[in-house]
Amino acid sequence: MRKSETILQALLAALSAGAPTGATVRRNVPIPVDVPPAGVLILRDGDPGEPDVLLSPLTYLFDHAAEIDVMTEGDDRDNRFDVLVTAVSGVLQADPTLGGLCDWVEARAPAPVDLAEAGTDSFKAATLVVVLSYATTSPVG
Repeated sequence: MRKSETILQALLAALSAGAPTGATVRRNVPIPVDVPPAGVLILRDGDPGEPDVLLSPLTYLFDHAAEIDVMTEGDDRDNRFDVLVTAVSGVLQADPTLGGLCDWVEARAPAPVDLAEAGTDSFKAATLVVVLSYATTSPVG
């Protein structure tokens, strides 16, 4: 298995373990039509980017930009959104190397937006970019 896949699976497991009770945590799924009361976190594989290369020994250094979609809905969406973002931050701060798989893992601040369709509750959503910095001997991650 590629190191990038191992890291993404570890991040998904950490998010699942650290998510608030009742929140849905998934990977690479479409945006849901209905958001559960506790909210949704969707991990997206993102972009590994072009690695820096060390020649001796041959090593590829990636700053892989994964994404986590954060969504809440309803009257208390601002508070629940904050709970979700705080949970993601807590997961990353508790283990910023994902058990030694990465050199460093860090999230960038979200830019939330309110989305509304006529006749429905509005959603509060944002995409958190999570930079996964790691080294591997494979140019494909």
